[in-house]
Amino acid sequence: MNLLELTCLLQRIFSMQRLTKKRIKAGRWLLVVTPLFLCCALGLVSLAKDSKSIAQEKSVIVDFSYAGFEDGADLPSDYSGLKKLNVTDFGAIPNDGKDDTAAFQKALAQGGKIVVFIPQGEFEIDDILRIEASNVILKGAGKGKTILKYSRGLEDIYPAPTKNAGGTPTSKYSWSGGFIEFNGKQRSTAAMDVSKPTLQNERVLTVSKTNKKIKVGDRVYVSQSHQKGNGFLDYLYNGDPSDVSNCKPGLAITFPAIIEKLEGNKVTLDRGCRIDVRPEWQARLITMSHSVVRSGVESLTMKFPKHEYKGHFKEIGYNGIAMVKVRDCWVKDVEIVNADSGIFVKGYNCTLAGISLIAPEVKKNGKIFTGHHGFILGGSDHLLRDFNIDTTFIHGVAVTSGSNGNVTMDGNGENMSFDHHKKAPVANLFTNIDIGRGDRFLASGGGPKLGRNSAGWGVFWGIKSKNKVNIPEGFGPKTMSFVGVSVKNEDSILKKGMHLDTKTPKDLNLYKAQRERRLKKASP
Repeated sequence: MNLLELTCLLQRIFSMQRLTKKRIKAGRWLLVVTPLFLCCALGLVSLAKDSKSIAQEKSVIVDFSYAGFEDGADLPSDYSGLKKLNVTDFGAIPNDGKDDTAAFQKALAQGGKIVVFIPQGEFEIDDILRIEASNVILKGAGKGKTILKYSRGLEDIYPAPTKNAGGTPTSKYSWSGGFIEFNGKQRSTAAMDVSKPTLQNERVLTVSKTNKKIKVGDRVYVSQSHQKGNGFLDYLYNGDPSDVSNCKPGLAITFPAIIEKLEGNKVTLDRGCRIDVRPEWQARLITMSHSVVRSGVESLTMKFPKHEYKGHFKEIGYNGIAMVKVRDCWVKDVEIVNADSGIFVKGYNCTLAGISLIAPEVKKNGKIFTGHHGFILGGSDHLLRDFNIDTTFIHGVAVTSGSNGNVTMDGNGENMSFDHHKKAPVANLFTNIDIGRGDRFLASGGGPKLGRNSAGWGVFWGIKSKNKVNIPEGFGPKTMSFVGVSVKNEDSILKKGMHLDTKTPKDLNLYKAQRERRLKKASP
C-alpha cells in the first residue's frame, strides 16, 4: 500500500470514528482513537485535546479529483453541432499589416453556438476581443501558425489607474484584464441555509428548510463567509492566522458539488465537503446561473512587442487572457509571448491546458523578471495542466482570496513560484511539476494584515527542483502537506507540525491518482 492509499484509508477511519462519538461533560466530544498509532507513524495527525473540528488538528489531503472542465472531463473536440465561421469572411486578412480587430469582434458577436476559425498567418489586433456568451469558441490553426499581434498595452487603450493593497500607485491591469476576455455574469437562483455542522470530507448536510427549486442532480455551491467575530478565518488558518485585521467581512469560500439525494432536510452531495461547514459561518447551499459556459480559446499565439519590463506594479497591460465569472470554460494549446501577465481566471471548473508563456524579447527587470503574473487561479476547482513558463514572473502560479480546490500539474518552469496571495487561499494542489532552480518555490505577495499567505490543507506533491527549496516559517498553518519535495529547512517544518515526506511518491500526480480511483469506484 502506498502513501496515497494509506491517506485515503485514514480518512475512512476518521469518518468511522465520528459515528462512535460519545458525549462527555461540558458537551464536548471524545474521539475513539484506536488507529492513532497508524496515524502517528505516518505523521499525518496530531491529536486534538479539545477541538470542535477533527480536521483542524491533523493534516488532511482532500479530494481534488473534480477539478477542471465539467468536473475533470476531457475537453470538447467535436464541434459538429456548432455553426462554423471564419474571420476572413468578416474582413480579416492575414499578413497585410492592417488592423483586423473589427473583423474578429464582428465574428464573435454573431450569436448562437459558434466556432470562429482563424487561419494561419499574422493578424493585427488593437482592442479587446470579448466572449460574452456560452458555446463560443475562438480557434486558430495552432501555436506559432495563427499569431495575434499587439502593439499597445491595455493601459494605453483603456486607462485604469488605481493603487495596490499597500497604497502604491499602479494600474488595475497589474492583476486583471486581458486582450481576450471571457466576460460572464453569475447570480444566485435559489438557496438553502445549513442548520447543523458537517465535518470536512463528509457528504451529508442538514438544512433548515428545503427549497422546491433545488432538486437531485442540481449543481450547488457550498458557500461560507468571514464575518466579524464568527471565527471562520481562525478555522481556515487552523488557529494560526496571523494578523487578519484588513480582511473585510464577506470574504467567502465557495465550492461546487452535485446533489445526490434529498431526504427530509438531509442533503447528500456527490463529494465530501472541502472544509467544515457550520451555520455560524453563514453556510448556505446555493444554485447559480452563469451566462458564459462551455466557451473556449484554442490553438493560437498571442504576441506582444519587444520591450523592457519596468518592474512590479509598473505594468502597462500586455496581458493575454482574462476569464471572469465563468464556469466550465477552457483555454487550450495557446502560446503567449512577451506578456506582462499570462492568464487570469475567476469562476469555477475551468481548464487551462497546453499553455506556453515565453518572453524572448523582453529585457528583464533586475536581471530576473520579465512580467508580473504567469497565471492567477481565482475561484475554485480550476485545472492548470501541461504548461510551461519559459521565463520568470514575479508570481508564477498564484492562488488568491478564497481560492480553493484548484489543481496545478504536469508543468515546468525556469524558476517558478507558487504564490499564495493571502486572504485565505485554502486546499489547493500543486503536483508533478518541475519548478527549475527552486529558489523562489513559495515566493508570495499580498497586502498587509491579510493573514498568512496560505490557509490550511494546501498540498505540494512531487515537486522537482535543481536545488532544495525553502518553506518560509510563517507561510501557512500546520495542516499543509509536502510530499516528494526536497526541502532545506526540514526540522523547522516538522517542528511546526506540517506533514513532510521528502521521498518521491509512487504516484507522482496526486490528481490523476485520485481521479482514477474515483472513476474506478463509480464504474459498474
